[in-house]
Amino acid sequence: MVALGRRFSLGSLDWKRPLEHAFDVDVTVKTLQRRARSALQFYEARSDVKAHKRPIVFIHGAFCGGWIWGRYFQPFFAEHGFDSYAIDLRGRRSVSPFIPTPHGLSDYAADVEDLIEH
Repeated sequence: MVALGRRFSLGSLDWKRPLEHAFDVDVTVKTLQRRARSALQFYEARSDVKAHKRPIVFIHGAFCGGWIWGRYFQPFFAEHGFDSYAIDLRGRRSVSPFIPTPHGLSDYAADVEDLIEH
């Protein structure tokens, strides 16, 4: 895999497309309300292809959020029959990415677990 989506390969999927390619898939922002924790925001792309493939969960790294996957990766996989979900880990939306937050890996793992169980 090469940065910026220039070339991507996953099993039988092989993709080489200019970055200007327009995908015909909507990525919607949703919120999961949780009882004991703050709400969890995620981005959902549903496939129109009825391939019954397992969904993909995208998890962002440092200094960004779930939105990073919505322009190319989620639409690409939706066109190939995969539903996908991109999570905004806690503390990434309301705080500058350069300010440390009190959250750790166990908190982020709980966020991903809540999204998967949803």
